[in-house]
Amino acid sequence: MPSEDLQALLRTAIEAARSGDRAKAREMLRRLVLRDPDNELAWLWLASVATSEDERRQCLRRVLIINPRNERARQALAQLNRTAQGPSAAVPATGEPQPALRRPTARRRQMPSWLFWTLTMTAFGLVLAALLLWWWDRRSVQKSTPTPAAAVPAVPSATRVAGQATATPIGGTLRTLPPRDTMPPTWTPTATRTPTVTPTPTVTPPPLGSYALLASGQLGQSEWTLFTVRGDGSQPQALSLALATDDLSEGVLPLFAGVYDAALSPDGAQIAFTGRLARTYMEGDTVITEEFEDLFVAPLDGGTARRLTRLEAKRAGESTWSPDGQTIAFAADKEGHFDLYVLSVTTGELRTLVPGPANDREPAWSPDGQWIAFTSDRSGPGATEIWRVGADGGSYKQLTDNVNSSFSPAWSPDGQWIVFLSDRRGTTDPYIMTANGDGERALLVRDIRAEERDPAWSLDGRWIVFSANRDRSIFDLYVIQPDGSGLQRIFEGDSDTRYPIWLP
Repeated sequence: MPSEDLQALLRTAIEAARSGDRAKAREMLRRLVLRDPDNELAWLWLASVATSEDERRQCLRRVLIINPRNERARQALAQLNRTAQGPSAAVPATGEPQPALRRPTARRRQMPSWLFWTLTMTAFGLVLAALLLWWWDRRSVQKSTPTPAAAVPAVPSATRVAGQATATPIGGTLRTLPPRDTMPPTWTPTATRTPTVTPTPTVTPPPLGSYALLASGQLGQSEWTLFTVRGDGSQPQALSLALATDDLSEGVLPLFAGVYDAALSPDGAQIAFTGRLARTYMEGDTVITEEFEDLFVAPLDGGTARRLTRLEAKRAGESTWSPDGQTIAFAADKEGHFDLYVLSVTTGELRTLVPGPANDREPAWSPDGQWIAFTSDRSGPGATEIWRVGADGGSYKQLTDNVNSSFSPAWSPDGQWIVFLSDRRGTTDPYIMTANGDGERALLVRDIRAEERDPAWSLDGRWIVFSANRDRSIFDLYVIQPDGSGLQRIFEGDSDTRYPIWLP
């Protein structure tokens, strides 16, 4: 197979892995390494979609054979070895466990018999003296203490509250914990008044049914569409969109072939989204159809959509609005790899935000307008990390640095936190870190074998919505609170449901 075809196969496999289709990615990567056994990047991605730890370990070893200086593969292999040997196993640089060191045993010296009997008699005398002193003290106390008229039962000083049943997250089992202590059957509490501090009233979170979301899916149609749904999964309704006729060029189909991945403007009046179009033309007697993607904007309640870009790239989207609503940042693969672009909504002026040969994707504008977080493989081929860049294109900073990939950043409404996804522990799970990349913590880690995608904060910061295949082979919508509690599925469709955003 020519090298161009191998590269195309590798790109397709990587896209399948990132989109959650691990089986498809694994099948293509296996075909690729059979034809190109020294393809380091293919082996590394094959390790990320492996179905077992043994298979992942073999792929990582193959990477190190091809390139012994690949630190990501070395770190991942060391972590797998530590997991297999237990938390206390020491793993050297070669990956083999070190033999336990045994301290030489000191030779026992035998005690002389006269010393043994001397010590024994001394100990016996001390015990006898102690018993005599105790008896004498007890006798003195009984003579000096009057006999009480009635015995008063002792009141227990404290009693612990019995354990209560608690609900476990989805995928677990409901258990009732037994009481740890039992009160004495004859104990009667005495009514006493203890002054207590009045707790500060807290705001009760509104029910999920009071929230609204916009998501992408087929919703009973043949093509992907945008639809609104309540936060509790009720009232799904497709958004009616039509392409403006003056945005059509020769041969372009007047109807969308699919729309998805919307972003809400700061004023809540408009949405930017990806539209997939098709152009038809004749080559001799053959009708040729080419599909491509561009960026569109439309009113939140639907209607006529205006075409913002004319890149006609194979992939374009992942848009995010600036806080002032004047600019949109997005990603497109116009040049053969993904670049970040910044587009003026009013003038249509387009510029590249992050130049270079790296694949840069999934921009997310900070609420204060100063930064854009994004996903990039500029730190090394075969894996992605979360980066941050100034809105003017300067002041780069890498925010994550771990094995495998981190991607899909989303800012909290107050700009203090970033939720993101990472497959550093095998499957993709959601994590949270500060805006500076500190204090990483996991929301869900290996609770079940599932893939999470598309995290987004609610406008009040109380919920994070994401798509996942936790309960079925297709993706549904779930919510979780930023502290990792409240996990629940809120919507299940007839096909994959992806790219949820919160509406005002």
